[in-house]
Amino acid sequence: MNYPKKNNKSVWDTMIEMQKVLLLNYQNIHSYSEKYKKYITEAPLIPIENLDIAEDEMLLGFKSLNYNLDNAFITKLGIFEEEGKEYIPKSQIFTIIGERGSGKSILASIIGLDNIVARFQLPTFIIDPSPTGEWNSHKKTILNKFPAERNKISSFFDTINVNPAGTNYKIIVYQPKFDSDFKEEGIDKFFELYYSDFLQLYKFSHLEATQIFIDIINLDDTRPTMVVVGDMFMKYNKENNSFSQILENYGKKQKSYSNENEMTSISRVFPYALYSAINLGIVAGGINETKKIDNKIHFKFNILEDLENNDAVILRVKAKSGNETKVTKRYEACVKIILTKILNDRLLFTSGTKEEKQKSHLTNPNGILVIIEEADTLAPAGKTNYIKELITQLATKYRKAYINVILITQDAGTLDETLLKQSSVIFCSQIQTMGNIKALREKGIDNITIGKLKNLKKNQRNNLGLLVSEWAMIDANKHISLFYPTIPHSSFFS
Repeated sequence: MNYPKKNNKSVWDTMIEMQKVLLLNYQNIHSYSEKYKKYITEAPLIPIENLDIAEDEMLLGFKSLNYNLDNAFITKLGIFEEEGKEYIPKSQIFTIIGERGSGKSILASIIGLDNIVARFQLPTFIIDPSPTGEWNSHKKTILNKFPAERNKISSFFDTINVNPAGTNYKIIVYQPKFDSDFKEEGIDKFFELYYSDFLQLYKFSHLEATQIFIDIINLDDTRPTMVVVGDMFMKYNKENNSFSQILENYGKKQKSYSNENEMTSISRVFPYALYSAINLGIVAGGINETKKIDNKIHFKFNILEDLENNDAVILRVKAKSGNETKVTKRYEACVKIILTKILNDRLLFTSGTKEEKQKSHLTNPNGILVIIEEADTLAPAGKTNYIKELITQLATKYRKAYINVILITQDAGTLDETLLKQSSVIFCSQIQTMGNIKALREKGIDNITIGKLKNLKKNQRNNLGLLVSEWAMIDANKHISLFYPTIPHSSFFS
């Protein structure tokens, strides 16, 4: 059997070696007690060959609260399918359902970053609309949480023959000037949207690009407005066109009228709306600018290059007071534009000509991974928005682009039903809400399984002293397996 080849053997071997750390007391690494020194010198190691794991499998955790490699929970990776004697890439849809605080994003990082990304180097785009930034914490590792103990921890890694080489995150935020009070640490890049970003979306869908642009610059949604904006995209259809150039030309056109009666109402309003959008930083006027706004560097937006050069790119929403997730139309627009760019690039690589393939950025034959936090807010059941249709198309129409998706939600009842139906693997922590129960029943999960999901244990203390919740994995055949998630490797890696 020919399994997919690993791009970086040392990374995956390091991941397995890291599981040996789980045989030690994790609490002692944090507390640096006298026992810590003993563990450094007497670390009980299990030979790597004793862990029977194939190329198309992943280690998610342990079958009981006894975290030992002999008790490992290993399952099929899922992003490949057997064809003859070969394994070929396959788009996989995972759905993770759990209440707040159950460890949904941690499980997503174990499935996605610790297994899929680390082994096959898939570029990863993470949509994180949570106002508290669910994925920010994954950047904080033991090595930078305790800088004073860096040498001691490094010595510990040396003792167990592990070389930490973790995930390279980049956190990006769309931030117009009027949102310049965003002061949270850990943000790597602020960006604005350029004309070329909208133009690429326009080539994919004329109507959606027009509608998104109208909403973003706050124009009235009328037929004359749609005509004017549509004409703009048709006339200025080159990548080197810019909003500033368009604004200048509209100004010249206004001056050419002999009297105001020749101008329509939208002809009067449009230039002022575009000027305001550029001035407020809602859109960028130029072609390729890196500029400073309120002491923050704003970069030209190129998500494909970011994905090429980083293991994971996280799109954050501007923080708000409280914990409720409220996705604005501007954030929706950013997500739609980014996902469209990713899809177009993957279609070039998977279905394009030889010349088109050479132009693509995301050239990993095994695909790309998209992780969507609060998926029910972006693809809600019974409602429409910019993103919902595209996300559902990734799960149906565009599976051959090999875009793997992990959907994370607290309430599957509010998630678009098509996505849940297309999910071949569902992960659940303890469920109680009727919305989750109803959604799982509609998926075909029987009452016996639902009864098991209701009785999953929360916040159990494992043999390492950590509080963990019990999770269930439901596969495409409705078979249920119970496990306790492992410690994510981002806790250790720098």
